[in-house]
Amino acid sequence: KLWRERRREEQRMEVGVTRRAASGLRGRRKLARWRGSRRDGRVRLSCTASSLDEWNGVCLSQACQAAKNQATLLATTGPVGMLAAFGLLKWNQAGEEGSASSSGASVEGSPGEEEEEGRVVEMETDVYGLDGYRLTRVPRGSPGARLKILLPDMERPRTFYFAETAKRKSVVFATTVERPVGIVFGESSEGRVVITQVDKGTDAYRKSQVAKLGEGDRFSAPEVGDRVRACSSINFFYSQASLFGVKPPARTVVLFGTEGKSFDEFCSALSKSQVSDGDLTLVLERDKEEESSR
Repeated sequence: KLWRERRREEQRMEVGVTRRAASGLRGRRKLARWRGSRRDGRVRLSCTASSLDEWNGVCLSQACQAAKNQATLLATTGPVGMLAAFGLLKWNQAGEEGSASSSGASVEGSPGEEEEEGRVVEMETDVYGLDGYRLTRVPRGSPGARLKILLPDMERPRTFYFAETAKRKSVVFATTVERPVGIVFGESSEGRVVITQVDKGTDAYRKSQVAKLGEGDRFSAPEVGDRVRACSSINFFYSQASLFGVKPPARTVVLFGTEGKSFDEFCSALSKSQVSDGDLTLVLERDKEEESSR
């Protein structure tokens, strides 16, 4: 009799521990069913646990693992998508303000006003300066040349501004030459990009000879000694689809401004264009005194 009472007490303790363990299971599950029966004066207990999906954070079925993977994916892609959308918004705002790249994306805008040293400066309408590949706004009334240039990827000509840089009076003009160009560029003692040679038999050489004979505009063909203010190059425009990898960025013909840029940067921009991109556009500057002496 003493042995039976002790055995019952031990069994009650085992049942309590097993039930607490079963209640601690997480996920979709069916709790253990407990059955009791009296046999030979003893109580026999049996435990049946089924359909366990998760035990202490570890998935035991494919359905549980798939749900956990989906939750992890959503938690990861959500913040990334928000950051990408925020970056795209800032990109578009920068383009509207005229500080975006001069790629095929339109950077048109209203004249607007900007503050400079405590005073309001009015900007010109649809006139843009060049800082490498970037387009910059031009204050109204700034001295310098304004040229309308049409590039292959432009729907209509765009007006570009080139500030006065020479101490003597000079003329800034744009010209287009066929490929192969046959022009050798160098760096002057002042650190500017200049034309040092025009090869015979090229389109640039023929235009130069025609201009010297007086049969054309003298400021329409490249000549040795001309300073290079800008050249056509290639830049890439990243649309919203490009940011998410749906399609590649658009390869666009643009103008590269040489003012304030090194000779190596100019050579890098010049080498990006290919024969399939069409003719090479150059913006050149020539002193009037040199022109009159010729």
